[in-house]
Amino acid sequence: MNDDVYSYRDGLREGVVFLLLDDKRRVLIECRPDNQGKFNDLFYLSGSIEIADHKDGQSDYRETALRREVGESCHVPATTITPRDAKTSATASPGASGRSTRTQVANRAPAAVSMVYSMCVPT
Repeated sequence: MNDDVYSYRDGLREGVVFLLLDDKRRVLIECRPDNQGKFNDLFYLSGSIEIADHKDGQSDYRETALRREVGESCHVPATTITPRDAKTSATASPGASGRSTRTQVANRAPAAVSMVYSMCVPT
């Protein structure tokens, strides 16, 4: 974890998971090939939070990571993703021991955050 590019909290690697819905409320699922080239594995879109996501200082690092990951998945620059009607709720991790990266200690970030967005992603 010392020279890792990923962000850790309480000894666990942080990540973001998101659902992309179309106007008919269908969920986009990622289908990845396994080591035999078969497409049997289905995933919700997700990604790791990176240390670089903490550097903004203007916005929550989790939101920065979310935008970056959505941008990577949709093949559009993250700066073109604009949230509409953003709602955020945070909860503390039960039994958290307080072990965090030096960046997160300064931020006092809660362990679990739920962000609901209506995003306009250009096509």
